Parts: sequence; structure tokens; C-alpha cells
Amino acid sequence: MSVGGIGSFNTLTSYSGISNSKTNSELGFDKIYQQKTDSVEINSTAGNNDIMTIYEMLCSEFPEANYILEDRSDEENLFFNNVDTRIGKDFGNPSKKNVFIDVSVIKKIQEDPSYYVEAKVTLKCVIEQYDEQRTHGGSDLPYTTGYLSYENDRMQSSWQHTNKGCQEMVEREVKKLESLKLSDTINYDYIKDKMDTMLDDFMDKVTEGIVGNDKEGK
Repeated sequence: MSVGGIGSFNTLTSYSGISNSKTNSELGFDKIYQQKTDSVEINSTAGNNDIMTIYEMLCSEFPEANYILEDRSDEENLFFNNVDTRIGKDFGNPSKKNVFIDVSVIKKIQEDPSYYVEAKVTLKCVIEQYDEQRTHGGSDLPYTTGYLSYENDRMQSSWQHTNKGCQEMVEREVKKLESLKLSDTINYDYIKDKMDTMLDDFMDKVTEGIVGNDKEGK
């Protein structure tokens, strides 16, 4: 689920300046970069836990922004895997930098850990150009949201300008998740069995009372 609305428009850029055939030295990796990609490679599997690990690692590169991991192919839910994936405080606050990261980015890094660097460079583009994009969004479209995705075989950065902020929408989605968690914690089969047992016990006592009264009446 992506944020949209009347009078919204997107600006899109791409980054494809890294060739996977280059060596680490040609890419100018420093030790920190190499440790990051090594860590991603070690943890790179198809499991959702590893998706979250890589996502959190990427977000930690630019802690000044708020993030949500989403799955744009899932139009029914805002959060990836229907889990609260917010990182940072107060996502949607117009005074903050708010960025949606599509799970396609993380899955590509899982497939090829060298894409972590490309994802970081593209995310840096989103963060560094955020204020400029917000300024040029126009007075009639005051709300700006950044996006990072993997499309058309490359990392993509984009910004969406709308006349309505996404803060309320995010809060609604969080409440929906909380309601789902509550329903998951309720064992309806157990409750039904318990109520049936209580009803049986009650009817047994009623029956015993009737039989006892009949005996006393005789």
C-alpha cells in the first residue's frame, strides 16, 4: 500500500553506477562497508527474520529519518508481512524525513549482498535530496514522502508529494495490526469448549435439583 491522494505526483531517479563485476578495491570499499556486506552475506537467506535484519541494518546508516518496510505488491496492507516495521519515531510527521523501503530492495540484497552498497547510495540520495524535494513540492502539495525500491533491474529513489500527510493513515494501520494481534491471542476453540463445559455442569446441577425435589415431594 503506497501513499496516494488527489493532487499527488512522483519524481523518480535511479542509481546504477555500480557494476557487480568490479572488485572490492575498484569499488573503493572501506573496512566498514566490507564488514556490512560480509554481515549481510552471512545472514542472507529467504527467512523473514533475515529480511528484517538487513532492513534494520540499512536504516541504521541514516538514523535521522523514519522508515517503514512495505510490500508494494500487497495492496491490502501497509506493512510488509503484516507486521509493524516502523523504525524511528513519529512516522508521517511532516517535519521529519519519512521513507518507505520496498521489500524488493531487501530481497535483492539477500540474492546478491553486493547490492547493499547500491541500496545505501540510493537511500543516501533520498535523504540528501529530501529537503529540496519538500521545498519544490509546491505550496498546494506540502507533504513529501521518500521511496526506495528495486525496479527495472536497478535501485530506484523517488518522492511523492501530496496535499495530505500519511500520519493518520499509518496510525490507522497500526491500530489494525493491534486488533489482529488481539484476535490472534484469543483461543476461540478453548473458549467454546470452556463454555460448553460450564453449560454441561450447569445443566447437571439443574437436573440434580429437579430429581432431588421430586424425591422430596414423594
